[in-house]
Amino acid sequence: MYVSVGNIADIVLAIFFMIEILQGKNMGLALQAARLVVLFVSLIVSQILSGIVGIPMSAGFFFVILFAVFWKAAKLVKIVDWIPVVGTLDKLGGAVAGFCTAFLICYFLFFFLGTVIPQSVWNEWGLTKEVVDKTYLLQAFLR
Repeated sequence: MYVSVGNIADIVLAIFFMIEILQGKNMGLALQAARLVVLFVSLIVSQILSGIVGIPMSAGFFFVILFAVFWKAAKLVKIVDWIPVVGTLDKLGGAVAGFCTAFLICYFLFFFLGTVIPQSVWNEWGLTKEVVDKTYLLQAFLR
């Protein structure tokens, strides 16, 4: 069996998708939604605090601290897992959300890379248009 660069890329993408789906299932939909809220709230509040302090570089420090504190509070939504039917639906919704997260990450990453990196570099890496057309997952993102 011949393994090409396109096959390796498909395998890596499949593993990434499986990891995100399993992580989403383990976290659940409620906790993933809480993670997004915590991310945005931490980002906004850290920008406000760095503006108040007057040191622009302090935003990263504030973000890390706020994210850690808010994340601890957000983990209270894991109580949903103990409700029989709702917990199962939360896990299934988390798996779907994990798939959507992986898809969006790949979509934006490959859109950015496809825009920034010229085709000649892709060809040097062995990802010619013919190789990409023979892949299953990679062709969905590099068209």
